[in-house]
Amino acid sequence: IWALAPVLDGELAVTAWLHSTWSDAPHMLALLCFHVALISYWAKDCFATPMNQLTMAHHVVSILATVASMIEWLPHAAALFAFGAFTLECGSLVNSVCELFPGLLLRVVMTPLMSASNALAVALVLWYAAAFGEFGGDIARWIAAVVGVALALMRQKEWHKRVAADCAARERADAGHATPYLAAPTMP
Repeated sequence: IWALAPVLDGELAVTAWLHSTWSDAPHMLALLCFHVALISYWAKDCFATPMNQLTMAHHVVSILATVASMIEWLPHAAALFAFGAFTLECGSLVNSVCELFPGLLLRVVMTPLMSASNALAVALVLWYAAAFGEFGGDIARWIAAVVGVALALMRQKEWHKRVAADCAARERADAGHATPYLAAPTMP
């Protein structure tokens, strides 16, 4: 929200904010804090959280993408990158809630939110690749698009695998009990 202050105050239009760079951003400190927080959070996860190889690769690529934004290898991407990362982190929040409160009903209800998070991130990275050509960085922009789309698709595929696993677990439980198919989430 702090990084959005110039937009909320009327100093910048949303499109101007999304096109801002590190050097011209009046909200640079907010963006810098967000980028550093992302790197720190993902780095902490890499060392302190058990994760599979796909999740580890996702974290490493995300850290590298954040650094690429910070060093302007992705030109005019400071605010757009932060907005895209925020969008994806909203999806991660949805996933965390579903992991904390397991149950098929919650996961089914949250599926549109997770899907929207991934779809918006894909739209943003494709827009960046296609519409920011005037700022240069053609190779970097399209690498970001390919990697961003691939990561979002992998996240969505993983989400659907978890929905299917919850569905299978619910069916196994229903076979032995008279509980409803879409049981409400339970506290861990």
